[in-house]
Amino acid sequence: MDIINQYISQYIWTVPVALALIAVYQILYLIWLAKAPTRKETPRPTSPIMPSIGAPMRESLAPVPQQVQRPAPMMDAGRTVAAAPALAAQNFARPTESVGKLIVMGGLKDRSEIALPSENFSVGRFYNPGNNILIAMDEKSVSRKHANFICDERIREYYLVDTHSSFGTFIMLNGFFEQLPPNKQERIYNEDIVRFGNAVTVRLVLPCETRAAMTRL
Repeated sequence: MDIINQYISQYIWTVPVALALIAVYQILYLIWLAKAPTRKETPRPTSPIMPSIGAPMRESLAPVPQQVQRPAPMMDAGRTVAAAPALAAQNFARPTESVGKLIVMGGLKDRSEIALPSENFSVGRFYNPGNNILIAMDEKSVSRKHANFICDERIREYYLVDTHSSFGTFIMLNGFFEQLPPNKQERIYNEDIVRFGNAVTVRLVLPCETRAAMTRL
């Protein structure tokens, strides 16, 4: 027992020394923490907030650039005016001098002559380019599609075909009008006189021989 007491009395002084050292260590650690540089936290990237379906767009969104439509370049006035007849010539077959014309002798008011619009066309009461009716003769006895005009420009031969008209197509031969049979090609000549229906009478002006000249051959 004495030995234990002697041992305790010999080393008891080390306890407060150890506690003091621990306290000093803690103080030094706190001072180090206070002076140590703090780490800056980098912000985490946040995902973009997607607008919900049907929700209006926020005003802060950048506006979508709109494509500016440039006006079409102005065409030259002279070229524009010249293009209209060219288009009409393509779609409606404007008359050419080589085909010929009809000299109106009766049945059509306020018309003295009619230029032939193309090499192959139809004659009728009303103008209808969809049915190739390019010469209109607004007279009661003229059928809607009265006759066909056929041309072979290579050999300069011209033909007229009655298309089952109601009042017939006639050619003057030896001073009298003779009716053409329907759907049969009848050759016609320069200076021939033709009647469509009961009233419309025309004289043909064609770039070919006259009937009299052909008869003399």
